[in-house]
Amino acid sequence: MLLVLLIALLLGLEARHTDLETAYLNSSMKDGMIYMELPAYFNDGTDRVCLLLNRIYGLNQAARIWYQTLHAGLVQIGFHRCAFNGVLYVKYIDGRIVLVTVYVDDTMVIGKPGNIDAVIEELRQTFVMMDLGRVKHLLSKQIHYEPGVMLCLSQTAYIDRHLVEFGKSTVGTVGSPQIHNEKMLPLEKDKTKVNDPEDSCSRPDIANIVRCLERRAGSYTKEKFSCAKRVLPYLAGTRTHGLVCRSRKLQLYGYSDAEHANCPDTSRSISGHVLKFNQWGFGFKSKKQNTVTDGTCKSELVAASTCIENLL
Repeated sequence: MLLVLLIALLLGLEARHTDLETAYLNSSMKDGMIYMELPAYFNDGTDRVCLLLNRIYGLNQAARIWYQTLHAGLVQIGFHRCAFNGVLYVKYIDGRIVLVTVYVDDTMVIGKPGNIDAVIEELRQTFVMMDLGRVKHLLSKQIHYEPGVMLCLSQTAYIDRHLVEFGKSTVGTVGSPQIHNEKMLPLEKDKTKVNDPEDSCSRPDIANIVRCLERRAGSYTKEKFSCAKRVLPYLAGTRTHGLVCRSRKLQLYGYSDAEHANCPDTSRSISGHVLKFNQWGFGFKSKKQNTVTDGTCKSELVAASTCIENLL
């Protein structure tokens, strides 16, 4: 989604957000038959079951069938699915490109305003959908977009919501999400489960601490929760920060690094990389390497290889 918005920025295209209403209920029951037990208060005391005539929420097949239904609708009006990304569709109208990105029932239509209107009208012949105007909020992100000028991405509202959820709305701030050279040793599991604030984090500057905490996602300990709580004051102090990209000549590059033998359990190194598109960090990862290396140089070569692979 981010990379598509950057392409729209460079080409000076409009980005329109649309919502497909009751998506799963609009998919068809063309393949096979599905039976279910009678709902509560409808059971007549027999062993009879229901034959579903339409999809309902909660079915294992619901998401796949909805995607197939939407795919068929897009293909019918002339779109082609991208070979490298199953949720990106492309079409040309009078020589001008139109892009559609799909995330369940949220779609983003990118193109010239007249072409976007035409595509939305065609989709409305098949689906019930709302035109939400220029994209402003998508996938928990706030988007400020000026075609051909500037794109800004932030998560202020998302951070505020989670600060309230974890009781940290009035918390003080810290300068970093993680203490330097902090080692997180394996911890014994507690019987009491606590909420994990890091489960909701998705910013590149906290990628490493999220990786560390996710490795212990099943370890509900007070020690782990104390480490996780440091992320919240950091986010509170940077809640209005965001990524900004301005339209200019295309530049695509990446940075990588590695911390040799950082894992105390396996002596494996930790790789980190960020991919940048006109100064915009659109891709990032912090991950433990798959092999043990016997030197800093070799661990950095492994990290660089992963970075280049993702860049290509």
